Amino acid sequence: MAKKTTKSFWRIFKNFGTRSKIAIIIIAVILVAALVALYFYKPDLFSAIFGNQSQGELLGSLISEETVLTSIDGNLNVHFINVGQGDAIYIEFPDGKDMLIDGGRQFGTSTVTDVLDYLKLVDDDRNLTYLMVTHPDYDHFSMLTKVIEYYDVDNFYLPYADVDDWKGSTDPDKDKFADAPAKIDTSSYCSFLKAAVEEPDANIFLNLDIFEIEGLCDDISFVFYALSEEEYAELPKSERNDMSPVGILEYKGYQIVFTGDAAEDATQNYLDDSPTVDCDLLKVAHHGSSKDGSNSAEFLNDVSCEYAVISCGKDNTYNHPHTELMDRLNAMDTTVYLTYETGSIVVSIDASGTAAFSFNNLALREAA
Repeated sequence: MAKKTTKSFWRIFKNFGTRSKIAIIIIAVILVAALVALYFYKPDLFSAIFGNQSQGELLGSLISEETVLTSIDGNLNVHFINVGQGDAIYIEFPDGKDMLIDGGRQFGTSTVTDVLDYLKLVDDDRNLTYLMVTHPDYDHFSMLTKVIEYYDVDNFYLPYADVDDWKGSTDPDKDKFADAPAKIDTSSYCSFLKAAVEEPDANIFLNLDIFEIEGLCDDISFVFYALSEEEYAELPKSERNDMSPVGILEYKGYQIVFTGDAAEDATQNYLDDSPTVDCDLLKVAHHGSSKDGSNSAEFLNDVSCEYAVISCGKDNTYNHPHTELMDRLNAMDTTVYLTYETGSIVVSIDASGTAAFSFNNLALREAA
């Protein structure tokens, strides 16, 4: 059948006039050149459009009640959601507040795990206390506009970056970004930021300097170390990863490090401004990259985590996690979990500071 189809194509092509043939060839060359340019110069967009998994693989791993992990009421529950090549972390605090850090990426009309569907099955109360975007890369925010449409969000923590097009918004909260040195020109981020500032009765906070998540109960500390306004201004225009703040969440002595896609500047800023802490769990920066200063030996030695989670897609085009990074973690005897291997991961910390890991409803695994 394939041979017959190919022969039919060439028979039709031969019937075209010379000018038509030339036009078809030119169009084909332009399309190929555009795809090559997109791959090399906009890899995040290329990956978002074409993905790193077949449609069949994606449909086979879509969210369902069977793949949502059990969280324990009254504990601090941290969900590392399996969104493929991207980040999405949902936190349930013991007092009932909750937080979403980043929102994964979109693949056509489906995702490896749909963030909104996951949230609905975990806690469908239509309210989200905190929503943070670490930096304006597609694989960290692209699913968040529909999250905002479904949930009432009380507080946003956002990068200090303006957009080229506010799409007609007149909300005064957009003025908080007016002096930001970085301008994001993607339509998807413009739409997300407009939706965030126009969310009724929501507070807008900027990821600047050292800040703490406001309103948490007394026995929880969640402190972030971000660049200052001056340091934002010094970032190259194309640099977004270093907008990622590095955060330390502590509950009952158990400490978790959150990193976004922090590269050299963000990592060094954390090392300069933070006290040295012996953390228990690390969300590895930039999906396991060892380039551009991400996950340096100095940083890993400073946080000294026993466990690490890497959120990345199977057979991704970036070859994450990088071998150099895995070698560093292995040399430190760090137990590493990859979301494309384990699926979504929940770490549940009880009032004694003991953590239990669960992987897609597998048996809970005790951790020190």
